Amino acid sequence: MFIESNQEISFLTADELRKIDSLMVERYHIDVIRLMDIAGLKCAEFINTYIKTTKLINPQICVLVGAGNNGGDGLVLARHLHS
Repeated sequence: MFIESNQEISFLTADELRKIDSLMVERYHIDVIRLMDIAGLKCAEFINTYIKTTKLINPQICVLVGAGNNGGDGLVLARHLHS
C-alpha cells in the first residue's frame, strides 16, 4: 500500500522517536540492536513492495549511510535488501 498524493502524512520528531526507543528498551526489554534490525527489515519490505507494485525490472538501489545510529539503520536496510 502506498500513499496517494492527496493524503496528508504526519511524522514523529526525533525527540518523540528517542522517547519511543527508550520506552521499548526500558519497559519491554527490547534490545537496541533488535530495534535497529526491525527498522531495517520494515524499510526493506516497503522498498521490495514498491518494486513489485511498480514492476521495476532489475532495480539498482544505493543505500548511503553516515555515522551514528542512522548509519547503522542504513547498513541493516542494505543487508535485508541484499538477502
